[in-house]
Amino acid sequence: RGTILSVDPCIPRSWPNYSIRFKYHSATYKLRVENPAGVSRGVARVELDGKSVAGAANIPLLDDGAEHQILVVLGSS
Repeated sequence: RGTILSVDPCIPRSWPNYSIRFKYHSATYKLRVENPAGVSRGVARVELDGKSVAGAANIPLLDDGAEHQILVVLGSS
């Protein structure tokens, strides 16, 4: 949605993780979803470049030419 990436994964409980790589203008994002609790959905924590993201699943996208790491951990918050 504009400059915000909203993340609300829904995956099979048996998936321990998955990752994708995507571009937003000049920036590259590596998004990894971890599922340590073996759940289907529910975002427990979100990090952008190692820092917690307020609003859990709303990640600001930057057009800065850099590579960014997004971590989404599923479970209960």
